Amino acid sequence: MHKSTWLRMKWFVEHYVTEPGKKVLDVGSYDVNGSYKNLFSKLNIQYVGLDVAAGPNVDVVMEQPYAWDGIEDDSFDYIISGQAFEHIEFPWLTIKEIYKKLKMGGILCIIAPNSTPEHKYPLDCYRYFGDGLSALAKWAGFTVLDVSVAGIPQRGVSREWDNVHNDACLIAIKGDEKHLKGKVFQFPYERRYDKAAELTFQNEFLYRWIKTPDKQQIWKSFIASNKARTVYVLGNGCLGQFVYDELCKIENIEVVVLEDGETNVRPQDDSLLLITVFDQSRELKLYLEKKWKKVPVLYLDDVFLLNQVERYCDVNFPVYLYGAGIIGRRFAQCLTEYGWKVEGFIVSEGKREELYYEDKKIFELQEMKSNKDIRIIVAVTENFKKEIVSGLISQGFHNYLEL
Repeated sequence: MHKSTWLRMKWFVEHYVTEPGKKVLDVGSYDVNGSYKNLFSKLNIQYVGLDVAAGPNVDVVMEQPYAWDGIEDDSFDYIISGQAFEHIEFPWLTIKEIYKKLKMGGILCIIAPNSTPEHKYPLDCYRYFGDGLSALAKWAGFTVLDVSVAGIPQRGVSREWDNVHNDACLIAIKGDEKHLKGKVFQFPYERRYDKAAELTFQNEFLYRWIKTPDKQQIWKSFIASNKARTVYVLGNGCLGQFVYDELCKIENIEVVVLEDGETNVRPQDDSLLLITVFDQSRELKLYLEKKWKKVPVLYLDDVFLLNQVERYCDVNFPVYLYGAGIIGRRFAQCLTEYGWKVEGFIVSEGKREELYYEDKKIFELQEMKSNKDIRIIVAVTENFKKEIVSGLISQGFHNYLEL
Protein backbone atom coordinates (compact mmCIF):
# COMPACT_ATOMS: atom_id res chain seq x y z
CA MET A 1 0.00 0.00 0.00
CA HIS A 2 1.62 3.25 -1.09
CA LYS A 3 1.71 6.13 1.36
CA SER A 4 -0.50 8.50 -0.64
CA THR A 5 -3.51 6.17 -0.58
CA TRP A 6 -3.09 5.75 3.18
CA LEU A 7 -2.97 9.54 3.61
CA ARG A 8 -6.18 9.98 1.60
CA MET A 9 -8.00 7.36 3.66
CA LYS A 10 -6.65 8.92 6.86
CA TRP A 11 -8.05 12.27 5.69
CA PHE A 12 -11.43 10.61 5.06
CA VAL A 13 -11.46 9.01 8.52
CA GLU A 14 -10.52 12.26 10.26
CA HIS A 15 -13.27 14.23 8.51
CA TYR A 16 -16.12 11.75 8.18
CA VAL A 17 -15.69 9.01 10.80
CA THR A 18 -16.44 11.16 13.81
CA GLU A 19 -18.78 9.12 16.02
CA PRO A 20 -17.64 6.18 18.21
CA GLY A 21 -19.41 2.83 18.31
CA LYS A 22 -19.94 2.59 14.53
CA LYS A 23 -19.16 -0.24 12.11
CA VAL A 24 -16.91 -0.12 9.06
CA LEU A 25 -16.53 -2.69 6.30
CA ASP A 26 -13.29 -2.74 4.29
CA VAL A 27 -13.86 -4.26 0.83
CA GLY A 28 -10.67 -5.85 -0.48
CA SER A 29 -8.97 -5.83 2.93
CA TYR A 30 -6.34 -8.55 2.33
CA ASP A 31 -3.10 -7.15 3.77
CA VAL A 32 -0.46 -7.44 1.05
CA ASN A 33 1.79 -4.59 2.15
CA GLY A 34 -0.34 -2.64 4.59
CA SER A 35 -3.97 -1.98 5.51
CA TYR A 36 -6.29 0.77 6.75
CA LYS A 37 -7.27 -1.08 9.92
CA ASN A 38 -5.03 0.88 12.28
CA LEU A 39 -6.74 4.13 11.22
CA PHE A 40 -9.77 3.01 13.23
CA SER A 41 -7.99 1.51 16.27
CA LYS A 42 -8.40 4.56 18.53
CA LEU A 43 -11.96 5.41 17.49
CA ASN A 44 -13.95 2.59 19.14
CA ILE A 45 -15.02 1.53 15.64
CA GLN A 46 -15.84 -2.09 14.79
CA TYR A 47 -13.69 -2.93 11.77
CA VAL A 48 -14.55 -5.86 9.48
CA GLY A 49 -12.26 -6.88 6.62
CA LEU A 50 -13.89 -8.48 3.54
CA ASP A 51 -12.15 -10.21 0.64
CA VAL A 52 -12.46 -13.09 -1.84
CA ALA A 53 -9.68 -15.11 -0.20
CA ALA A 54 -8.66 -15.90 3.37
CA GLY A 55 -5.52 -14.23 4.65
CA PRO A 56 -4.12 -11.48 6.88
CA ASN A 57 -6.65 -8.78 7.82
CA VAL A 58 -9.58 -10.74 6.30
CA ASP A 59 -12.47 -11.37 8.70
CA VAL A 60 -15.09 -12.43 6.14
CA VAL A 61 -14.43 -14.42 2.96
CA MET A 62 -17.07 -13.98 0.25
CA GLU A 63 -18.32 -17.29 -1.16
CA GLN A 64 -19.74 -15.38 -4.13
CA PRO A 65 -17.83 -12.20 -5.05
CA TYR A 66 -20.97 -10.32 -6.11
CA ALA A 67 -23.49 -11.69 -3.59
CA TRP A 68 -22.54 -11.09 0.03
CA ASP A 69 -25.25 -13.23 1.61
CA GLY A 70 -23.24 -13.70 4.79
CA ILE A 71 -23.52 -10.00 5.60
CA GLU A 72 -26.77 -8.44 6.79
CA ASP A 73 -28.24 -5.67 4.65
CA ASP A 74 -28.25 -2.12 6.09
CA SER A 75 -25.69 -3.11 8.73
CA PHE A 76 -22.66 -0.83 8.26
CA ASP A 77 -22.19 2.87 8.95
CA TYR A 78 -19.15 3.14 6.67
CA ILE A 79 -17.79 1.07 3.81
CA ILE A 80 -14.30 1.71 2.47
CA SER A 81 -12.25 0.21 -0.33
CA GLY A 82 -8.72 1.11 -1.33
CA GLN A 83 -6.63 -0.24 -4.22
CA ALA A 84 -9.15 -2.99 -4.93
CA PHE A 85 -11.62 -1.69 -7.53
CA GLU A 86 -9.05 -1.84 -10.34
CA HIS A 87 -8.88 -5.62 -9.79
CA ILE A 88 -12.66 -6.23 -9.85
CA GLU A 89 -14.05 -7.52 -13.17
CA PHE A 90 -17.60 -6.25 -12.65
CA PRO A 91 -17.37 -3.26 -10.28
CA TRP A 92 -20.98 -2.21 -10.95
CA LEU A 93 -22.09 -5.41 -9.21
CA THR A 94 -19.74 -4.76 -6.30
CA ILE A 95 -20.98 -1.23 -5.72
CA LYS A 96 -24.58 -2.51 -5.75
CA GLU A 97 -23.67 -4.89 -2.92
CA ILE A 98 -21.99 -2.04 -1.07
CA TYR A 99 -25.18 0.00 -1.37
CA LYS A 100 -27.23 -2.87 0.09
CA LYS A 101 -24.94 -3.37 3.09
CA LEU A 102 -24.74 0.32 4.06
CA LYS A 103 -27.28 1.84 6.42
CA MET A 104 -29.31 4.80 5.21
CA GLY A 105 -27.05 7.77 5.72
CA GLY A 106 -24.00 5.50 5.57
CA ILE A 107 -20.88 6.82 3.83
CA LEU A 108 -18.73 5.16 1.19
CA CYS A 109 -15.09 5.91 0.38
CA ILE A 110 -13.39 4.28 -2.63
CA ILE A 111 -9.77 4.95 -3.57
CA ALA A 112 -8.57 3.49 -6.87
CA PRO A 113 -5.64 4.29 -9.19
CA ASN A 114 -5.91 6.58 -12.16
CA SER A 115 -2.57 5.97 -13.86
CA THR A 116 -0.57 3.17 -12.25
CA PRO A 117 1.25 0.55 -14.37
CA GLU A 118 -0.39 -2.85 -14.79
CA HIS A 119 -0.24 -5.03 -11.65
CA LYS A 120 -2.30 -8.21 -11.81
CA TYR A 121 -3.47 -9.59 -8.48
CA PRO A 122 -4.65 -11.86 -10.05
CA LEU A 123 -6.47 -9.50 -12.49
CA ASP A 124 -5.96 -5.84 -13.35
CA CYS A 125 -9.03 -4.47 -15.14
CA TYR A 126 -9.54 -0.71 -14.83
CA ARG A 127 -8.19 2.76 -14.15
CA TYR A 128 -10.57 5.40 -12.81
CA PHE A 129 -11.32 9.03 -13.45
CA GLY A 130 -13.61 11.10 -11.29
CA ASP A 131 -16.49 10.85 -13.76
CA GLY A 132 -16.16 7.06 -13.86
CA LEU A 133 -16.35 6.65 -10.09
CA SER A 134 -19.23 9.13 -9.93
CA ALA A 135 -21.11 7.18 -12.61
CA LEU A 136 -20.72 3.93 -10.66
CA ALA A 137 -21.92 5.55 -7.45
CA LYS A 138 -24.93 7.25 -9.05
CA TRP A 139 -25.90 4.06 -10.90
CA ALA A 140 -26.05 2.23 -7.55
CA GLY A 141 -28.17 4.98 -5.96
CA PHE A 142 -25.55 6.97 -4.03
CA THR A 143 -25.32 10.74 -3.71
CA VAL A 144 -21.77 11.86 -4.53
CA LEU A 145 -20.24 14.14 -1.90
CA ASP A 146 -16.78 14.51 -3.42
CA VAL A 147 -14.72 12.94 -6.18
CA SER A 148 -11.19 13.81 -7.22
CA VAL A 149 -8.12 12.54 -9.01
CA ALA A 150 -4.85 13.14 -7.14
CA GLY A 151 -6.79 15.40 -4.78
CA ILE A 152 -5.05 17.16 -1.92
CA PRO A 153 -6.53 19.09 1.02
CA GLN A 154 -4.23 22.10 0.70
CA ARG A 155 -1.33 23.32 -1.43
CA GLY A 156 1.21 22.91 1.34
CA VAL A 157 0.91 19.17 1.97
CA SER A 158 4.03 17.02 1.84
CA ARG A 159 5.35 15.28 -1.26
CA GLU A 160 4.14 11.96 0.20
CA TRP A 161 0.70 12.80 -1.23
CA ASP A 162 2.21 12.40 -4.72
CA ASN A 163 2.39 8.99 -6.33
CA VAL A 164 2.45 7.58 -9.83
CA HIS A 165 -0.97 6.03 -9.09
CA ASN A 166 -2.63 9.50 -9.00
CA ASP A 167 -5.42 7.97 -6.98
CA ALA A 168 -9.05 8.73 -7.71
CA CYS A 169 -11.05 9.15 -4.51
CA LEU A 170 -14.84 8.96 -4.20
CA ILE A 171 -16.87 9.92 -1.13
CA ALA A 172 -20.61 9.21 -1.39
CA ILE A 173 -23.61 8.79 0.89
CA LYS A 174 -26.58 6.42 0.84
CA GLY A 175 -29.49 8.85 0.79
CA ASP A 176 -28.80 12.55 0.58
CA GLU A 177 -26.81 15.18 2.42
CA LYS A 178 -29.52 15.81 5.01
CA HIS A 179 -28.32 12.63 6.75
CA LEU A 180 -24.96 14.28 7.44
CA LYS A 181 -24.68 15.94 10.81
CA GLY A 182 -21.68 18.00 9.72
CA LYS A 183 -20.50 19.72 6.57
CA VAL A 184 -19.32 18.08 3.36
CA PHE A 185 -15.51 18.00 3.18
CA GLN A 186 -13.79 17.99 -0.19
CA PHE A 187 -10.33 17.96 -1.74
CA PRO A 188 -10.13 21.48 -3.20
CA TYR A 189 -6.88 20.96 -5.13
CA GLU A 190 -5.42 18.51 -7.61
CA ARG A 191 -1.72 17.76 -7.92
CA ARG A 192 -0.86 14.94 -10.30
CA TYR A 193 2.46 13.14 -10.28
CA ASP A 194 4.12 12.32 -13.61
CA LYS A 195 7.20 10.20 -12.96
CA ALA A 196 8.21 9.96 -16.62
CA ALA A 197 8.04 13.72 -17.13
CA GLU A 198 10.05 14.39 -13.99
CA LEU A 199 12.74 11.89 -14.98
CA THR A 200 12.95 13.57 -18.39
CA PHE A 201 13.34 16.98 -16.77
CA GLN A 202 15.96 15.62 -14.39
CA ASN A 203 17.96 14.02 -17.19
CA GLU A 204 17.86 17.16 -19.30
CA PHE A 205 19.12 19.21 -16.38
CA LEU A 206 21.90 16.71 -15.68
CA TYR A 207 22.98 16.90 -19.33
CA ARG A 208 23.17 20.71 -19.18
CA TRP A 209 24.93 20.77 -15.84
CA ILE A 210 27.64 18.31 -16.86
CA LYS A 211 28.45 20.51 -19.86
CA THR A 212 28.73 23.63 -17.68
CA PRO A 213 32.32 24.78 -17.09
CA ASP A 214 33.63 26.12 -13.77
CA LYS A 215 31.02 24.36 -11.65
CA GLN A 216 33.14 24.74 -8.51
CA GLN A 217 33.21 28.50 -9.00
CA ILE A 218 29.43 28.55 -9.51
CA TRP A 219 28.91 26.70 -6.23
CA LYS A 220 31.34 28.91 -4.32
CA SER A 221 29.78 32.11 -5.64
CA PHE A 222 26.24 30.93 -4.96
CA ILE A 223 26.98 29.74 -1.44
CA ALA A 224 28.83 32.97 -0.65
CA SER A 225 25.99 35.14 -1.97
CA ASN A 226 23.58 33.31 0.34
CA LYS A 227 26.06 33.48 3.28
CA ALA A 228 25.57 29.77 3.89
CA ARG A 229 27.78 27.65 6.14
CA THR A 230 25.61 24.52 5.95
CA VAL A 231 24.15 23.19 2.71
CA TYR A 232 21.36 20.61 2.89
CA VAL A 233 20.91 18.42 -0.17
CA LEU A 234 17.39 16.98 -0.37
CA GLY A 235 17.30 13.70 -2.28
CA ASN A 236 19.87 10.91 -2.35
CA GLY A 237 19.41 9.77 -5.95
CA CYS A 238 21.96 10.18 -8.73
CA LEU A 239 21.57 13.97 -8.79
CA GLY A 240 21.78 14.24 -5.02
CA GLN A 241 24.98 12.22 -4.86
CA PHE A 242 26.42 14.12 -7.82
CA VAL A 243 25.84 17.47 -6.08
CA TYR A 244 27.01 16.17 -2.70
CA ASP A 245 30.36 15.10 -4.17
CA GLU A 246 30.87 18.52 -5.76
CA LEU A 247 29.96 20.45 -2.61
CA CYS A 248 32.26 18.35 -0.42
CA LYS A 249 35.21 19.74 -2.37
CA ILE A 250 34.45 23.25 -1.09
CA GLU A 251 36.19 24.27 2.12
CA ASN A 252 34.54 25.62 5.26
CA ILE A 253 30.99 24.40 4.60
CA GLU A 254 29.09 21.45 6.02
CA VAL A 255 27.09 19.32 3.57
CA VAL A 256 24.14 17.25 4.84
CA VAL A 257 22.13 14.85 2.66
CA LEU A 258 18.43 14.44 3.47
CA GLU A 259 16.35 11.58 2.12
CA ASP A 260 13.32 12.60 0.06
CA GLY A 261 10.59 13.33 2.63
CA GLU A 262 13.06 13.91 5.49
CA THR A 263 12.19 17.56 6.05
CA ASN A 264 11.69 17.87 9.82
CA VAL A 265 15.26 19.07 10.40
CA ARG A 266 15.57 22.43 12.15
CA PRO A 267 18.21 24.30 10.14
CA GLN A 268 20.32 27.22 11.32
CA ASP A 269 19.78 30.63 9.73
CA ASP A 270 23.06 30.34 7.82
CA SER A 271 21.83 27.34 5.84
CA LEU A 272 20.80 26.64 2.27
CA LEU A 273 18.53 23.86 0.98
CA LEU A 274 19.05 22.43 -2.50
CA ILE A 275 16.28 20.23 -3.92
CA THR A 276 17.55 17.47 -6.21
CA VAL A 277 14.11 15.86 -6.57
CA PHE A 278 12.25 17.60 -9.37
CA ASP A 279 8.48 18.01 -9.36
CA GLN A 280 6.76 19.70 -12.28
CA SER A 281 4.33 21.65 -10.12
CA ARG A 282 7.01 23.20 -7.85
CA GLU A 283 4.76 22.38 -4.92
CA LEU A 284 7.64 20.83 -3.00
CA LYS A 285 9.47 24.16 -2.92
CA LEU A 286 6.38 26.00 -1.69
CA TYR A 287 5.88 23.42 1.05
CA LEU A 288 9.52 23.53 2.17
CA GLU A 289 9.63 27.32 2.18
CA LYS A 290 6.81 27.31 4.73
CA LYS A 291 8.60 24.78 6.92
CA TRP A 292 12.12 26.22 6.60
CA LYS A 293 11.04 29.86 6.76
CA LYS A 294 14.18 32.07 6.54
CA VAL A 295 16.37 29.48 4.80
CA PRO A 296 16.74 29.82 0.99
CA VAL A 297 15.18 26.85 -0.80
CA LEU A 298 16.18 26.20 -4.42
CA TYR A 299 15.89 23.55 -7.08
CA LEU A 300 19.13 22.72 -8.87
CA ASP A 301 17.84 24.25 -12.07
CA ASP A 302 17.28 27.50 -10.14
CA VAL A 303 21.00 27.65 -9.39
CA PHE A 304 21.90 26.80 -12.97
CA LEU A 305 19.48 29.38 -14.40
CA LEU A 306 20.48 32.23 -12.09
CA ASN A 307 24.16 31.74 -12.84
CA GLN A 308 23.60 31.78 -16.60
CA VAL A 309 21.26 34.76 -16.47
CA GLU A 310 23.64 36.82 -14.34
CA ARG A 311 26.33 36.34 -16.98
CA TYR A 312 24.03 37.15 -19.87
CA CYS A 313 21.56 39.77 -18.69
CA ASP A 314 21.68 43.34 -17.55
CA VAL A 315 19.03 44.47 -15.08
CA ASN A 316 18.33 47.45 -17.33
CA PHE A 317 17.34 45.28 -20.32
CA PRO A 318 13.93 43.57 -20.67
CA VAL A 319 14.00 39.74 -20.52
CA TYR A 320 11.80 37.50 -22.65
CA LEU A 321 11.51 33.73 -22.35
CA TYR A 322 11.20 31.79 -25.61
CA GLY A 323 8.81 29.00 -24.65
CA ALA A 324 5.61 29.27 -22.60
CA GLY A 325 5.51 25.61 -21.57
CA ILE A 326 6.53 23.97 -18.32
CA ILE A 327 10.21 24.94 -18.54
CA GLY A 328 9.51 28.53 -19.55
CA ARG A 329 7.00 29.07 -16.80
CA ARG A 330 9.25 27.48 -14.20
CA PHE A 331 12.10 29.75 -15.24
CA ALA A 332 9.81 32.80 -15.18
CA GLN A 333 8.80 31.98 -11.62
CA CYS A 334 12.42 31.55 -10.54
CA LEU A 335 13.62 34.75 -12.19
CA THR A 336 10.79 36.75 -10.68
CA GLU A 337 11.54 35.38 -7.20
CA TYR A 338 15.15 36.53 -7.51
CA GLY A 339 14.44 40.02 -8.79
CA TRP A 340 14.65 39.68 -12.58
CA LYS A 341 11.76 41.25 -14.45
CA VAL A 342 10.33 39.00 -17.17
CA GLU A 343 8.51 41.08 -19.78
CA GLY A 344 6.75 38.16 -21.46
CA PHE A 345 6.96 34.91 -23.39
CA ILE A 346 7.76 34.32 -27.06
CA VAL A 347 6.33 31.42 -29.06
CA SER A 348 6.65 30.34 -32.68
CA GLU A 349 4.12 31.47 -35.26
CA GLY A 350 0.74 29.83 -34.78
CA LYS A 351 1.69 28.47 -31.34
CA ARG A 352 0.00 31.10 -29.19
CA GLU A 353 -2.87 29.47 -27.35
CA GLU A 354 -3.57 32.26 -24.90
CA LEU A 355 -2.84 35.99 -24.76
CA TYR A 356 -1.57 36.12 -21.21
CA TYR A 357 0.06 33.90 -18.64
CA GLU A 358 -0.85 35.54 -15.34
CA ASP A 359 0.46 39.09 -15.95
CA LYS A 360 2.88 38.17 -18.76
CA LYS A 361 1.95 38.70 -22.41
CA ILE A 362 2.71 35.99 -24.96
CA PHE A 363 4.14 37.19 -28.27
CA GLU A 364 4.59 35.31 -31.51
CA LEU A 365 8.13 35.66 -32.86
CA GLN A 366 7.12 37.70 -35.92
CA GLU A 367 5.64 40.34 -33.57
CA MET A 368 9.04 40.99 -31.99
CA LYS A 369 11.41 43.56 -33.46
CA SER A 370 15.14 42.89 -33.44
CA ASN A 371 16.63 44.99 -30.66
CA LYS A 372 20.09 44.73 -29.18
CA ASP A 373 18.75 45.94 -25.83
CA ILE A 374 16.41 43.01 -25.20
CA ARG A 375 17.45 39.64 -23.81
CA ILE A 376 15.90 36.37 -25.02
CA ILE A 377 16.31 33.15 -23.03
CA VAL A 378 15.49 29.94 -24.89
CA ALA A 379 13.58 27.86 -22.32
CA VAL A 380 12.45 24.70 -24.10
CA THR A 381 13.42 21.02 -24.20
CA GLU A 382 16.41 19.84 -26.23
CA ASN A 383 14.10 18.57 -29.03
CA PHE A 384 13.04 22.08 -30.07
CA LYS A 385 16.16 24.15 -29.47
CA LYS A 386 17.75 23.77 -32.89
CA GLU A 387 14.56 24.83 -34.69
CA ILE A 388 13.97 27.79 -32.36
CA VAL A 389 17.52 29.07 -32.51
CA SER A 390 17.37 28.89 -36.33
CA GLY A 391 14.17 30.95 -36.26
CA LEU A 392 15.70 33.58 -33.98
CA ILE A 393 18.74 34.01 -36.21
CA SER A 394 16.59 34.25 -39.35
CA GLN A 395 14.60 37.08 -37.70
CA GLY A 396 17.81 38.97 -36.83
CA PHE A 397 18.09 37.96 -33.17
CA HIS A 398 21.69 37.00 -32.54
CA ASN A 399 21.84 37.92 -28.86
CA TYR A 400 20.09 35.08 -27.07
CA LEU A 401 20.85 32.67 -24.21
CA GLU A 402 20.42 28.98 -24.96
CA LEU A 403 20.02 27.08 -21.67
